[in-house]
Amino acid sequence: MQRSRLALECAKADVAEEQAMAEEGIAEDLARWISPEQMDQLVDGLNEIIDD
Repeated sequence: MQRSRLALECAKADVAEEQAMAEEGIAEDLARWISPEQMDQLVDGLNEIIDD
């Protein structure tokens, strides 16, 4: 079976690098959308979820 072009391109991707770029973009977007106080609340909430 012949692999599709998308599958071939995806195979070239560095997963760790792609994840780091995505997380960096999310952090930058959040910094523009919410205040520092809201960011602290968000981080606290996420930490609670992780700790459970």
